[in-house]
Amino acid sequence: MDFGSFLDRLKALGIKASEEDARAAFGQAKHLALIGKKLAKGKVDAA
Repeated sequence: MDFGSFLDRLKALGIKASEEDARAAFGQAKHLALIGKKLAKGKVDAA
């Protein structure tokens, strides 16, 4: 997902955020998705 799609989803949900806040949330979401993928593959200790 690109930032534009993420911003569209925020707007569709009625979430109002500055572009700076939205970019920060997008970065965090991408980071969490990466961690989730690694956990699913067993490459990260869940503790």
